[in-house]
Amino acid sequence: MIIGDALQNMRSVLEHLAWGLAFKDKGGEPSRSTGFPVYRTESAFFEVNKKTGTYSSRSGAHKIAEITNTKARAAIQGLQPYKRADPNEDWLYILNELARVDRHQSLSVIRAVNPSATYGWRKRGTRSAFVFDPSVIRRTDILLLQPFEDGAVIAHFRFNEPEMEVDFQSPPYIAFRNEGPAKSLHVLHTLKSIHRHIDEVVVPKLERFF
Repeated sequence: MIIGDALQNMRSVLEHLAWGLAFKDKGGEPSRSTGFPVYRTESAFFEVNKKTGTYSSRSGAHKIAEITNTKARAAIQGLQPYKRADPNEDWLYILNELARVDRHQSLSVIRAVNPSATYGWRKRGTRSAFVFDPSVIRRTDILLLQPFEDGAVIAHFRFNEPEMEVDFQSPPYIAFRNEGPAKSLHVLHTLKSIHRHIDEVVVPKLERFF
């Protein structure tokens, strides 16, 4: 619930920005269609209704139609995921998808193998410290970001010597399970990164228009 609240609050910040810009330009309350668009393709942002020849009600352009300041509209367009090399890695797109899943379905998280996991080995039966000694190992395969649960295979080690035992330490790492572009991303890092993007990128680009 806390994760969902954080996502919805940040998504609402974007909506309030668009609403505030439209209110300022219109001099009154905007229509319910006004909102902050988040689109991963330019064609969807500028989708046109074939019957009317105007922007489709599903388009991003329609959502900001009541923002008459052309520079403000251009700034919002410049923040769109489709402007990035990989829209799936854009923080606004990740926020939009996570918030959508939270509204209509249910977010799921897992404890996963931490990319910062540490490990070492020693000869079985000895009391020596576990050490990372590459001279005795032939292959290491760590299954990063896999579910860290009872019975799960999280790593493969192949040694040159028999009877080796491994000490594997994975600090707590809570990740999104199947949420589209957020799959396997660290939950807290993702929330902080989205918040930072809004605070340091989105707001500074739009606040001058108020």
